[in-house]
Amino acid sequence: MDFECKSGLVYAQHDGVDLNGDLYLPKGATAKVPAAVAVHGGGWQLGSSIFHKGWGPYLAQRGIALFSVNYRLIKDGKKMYPEAVHDVR
Repeated sequence: MDFECKSGLVYAQHDGVDLNGDLYLPKGATAKVPAAVAVHGGGWQLGSSIFHKGWGPYLAQRGIALFSVNYRLIKDGKKMYPEAVHDVR
């Protein structure tokens, strides 16, 4: 089974910032499929949805969709907790 990836899908907007992620789907899926949401690590300081570029295809090829999300990170010393948690929630 093959897969398709839809990168940069906006899933929310918080404080004027678009939040996006990468959606990996089983190719040609016409019915509902099981799905998981993946949140990268990185201590609020680094990381992105690309961390799951291995898991996304692996799961999608086995009939499971994966949505790997991005959230706001610490930038220029600005604290992003609990904002990052809110982004994921």
